Formats: sequence, structure tokens, C-alpha cells
Amino acid sequence: MKKFLFRILRFLILMTLIFTVWSCFLHKWETFVYTNKTNHPYCRINYVTNYINQNPDLVILGNSRAEASYNDSIISSILNINCVNLGWSGYPFDYQYHVMWKTYLKNNHYPRYVILEVGPWAFLDYVNPIYITELLPYINRPEFQFYINLCPELSWIDNINVYKYRGKIRHIYEEYKEMQGQGQTKENTMKRWNSKYIGTKRKLEKDPLILSLLHTFFDECSQNNVIPIIICSPMHITDGSSYFAMDSFWEIINCNIPDEIYVLNYQDLYGNDTTFFHDPMHLNKIGKETFSIKIAHDLDSIGIIK
Repeated sequence: MKKFLFRILRFLILMTLIFTVWSCFLHKWETFVYTNKTNHPYCRINYVTNYINQNPDLVILGNSRAEASYNDSIISSILNINCVNLGWSGYPFDYQYHVMWKTYLKNNHYPRYVILEVGPWAFLDYVNPIYITELLPYINRPEFQFYINLCPELSWIDNINVYKYRGKIRHIYEEYKEMQGQGQTKENTMKRWNSKYIGTKRKLEKDPLILSLLHTFFDECSQNNVIPIIICSPMHITDGSSYFAMDSFWEIINCNIPDEIYVLNYQDLYGNDTTFFHDPMHLNKIGKETFSIKIAHDLDSIGIIK
């Protein structure tokens, strides 16, 4: 009997040791993630998390097309206001609203203006996988409750790290290598113009829950004296916008946006001139700076921003 109890005690001590070591490792991993400033999706979440008491006049929201299209420094300088770009690549409007917008509002006042970048791709529906290991370090935050609701893989027990990261040691290791600069980044994989970046006709995005949230956002802006400005940044016509049902997309946008809200459509601004594009849906550095100058002057000349 004593021998049996000793074995049980030894097993419990071993399990406790393993649990403690694994918990410490995961705590260090998450701490490492929270300081990352260069790798997506961490860097943008960390940026808005640490954006405290800045209280800008203008906030820019949207996915990668917002992140790639607006130079907030240029806009700030021309309009003589404080502007911040909170674009977050890869995710539709519900992510922008719950994570970027709500996290921003935890530590800052409502801005006077908000630019919402809209587009036919990854704005009103999901393009990338919803459940990903990269977002797990953040799910204990209130603004990520919507994400838990989206993911059948997640439940309350995922608040315990050793359970949350089950079976993900290899993935964490690969992430760590990339974050240390040893892995291949997305920016390094596309060096030439890729006419097949979209490649096929895309279905019309119209997720009803995201559209409903869009109404919630506009109501919130109205209640807090925020002026929303809806903008569609340039797309390459032949290799970009031609793959989307743009007329139907604009019907959805116009039907779900109050009449008093400004809508500026620049989708065809640069036509098929690849000088301004990194790929058919995103501007390069030249395009971003040129477009930011135009946006700033247009917002001023139209009298939207005074």
C-alpha cells in the first residue's frame, strides 16, 4: 500500500513539475508576443494596446487596404490635425471594430473624425482562417469575446494556457523563429508584380452579422459626435477590381450607410498604372504617399474636415 501511494505521489509531483515548467514557458511566450512590433498580427494589436492618451482628431480603420493606403503623418501635416492609422491587415470589419476600435477607446477619447476604408475583399466576410494560434495570446481580453464566439474551437477552459496551446508547440517554435527574423516574411515572398494575385472571380461579400455591426458603429459615431468618412482606396482595374462585383458591392454599401455620411470612391483613381501598386489590391510606398496627399486635400477642399 505504501509503495502504491508513493508511486501516486511521485506521479503527482512529476505532473506538477511539468505543468509548472510548461506554464512558465507559455507565460514567457505571451510576454514575448506582447512586445512584438514588426510581425503580423501581433504588431498591430500591440500598437493599439499601447496607444494611450493620444486622443487624435482622426482615426483610420480598415484591413490591409487601410494599412497600406494611408500615411497618417502626411495627412496630419496637411490638415494640421492629429491622425492615426489603425488599419489591421487580413481581417474584416468585425475585427476592426471589436479589437482596434474598442481597444483604442479604452485609452483614448472619441475622435472628431473616423475614416473607414471599405472594399470588396476581406471587409464584409472572412478570407483568412478564423481560428489561428497567433491570436490565442489575446483571447482573455474583453474585446476578444466576439472572437471566442466566432470560434467553435474555443471555450472558457481556453483561459488556461496549458490547455489553450495544446498541440501547438511546433507552431509556437516556427512563430518564434520568424519573429526573430529567421523565418520568411510575407513581404519577402512577393518581389514582382503578380497579375494572378486575385486570379478568379470572387463572391460578393455580405455577411449579415458584419453588416449589422456596421450599423452599430454608425449609431455609436452619431451618439458621440464622430463624423464617419467612408473611403474606397485605389485598386488596379484589370488585375484587381475586375474580379469583384463592384456594382453590387456599392449597392450593399449604399444601402447600409446613412445618407448623411460622406462616401468617397477612389477605386479607379490610378487605373492600370502599376507605378502606384504593390499588388493589384494594395498601394506601394509611392502610391500610399500620393494617395494620402490627395485624400488630405480632398477632405479639406470638400469641407469635410474643418
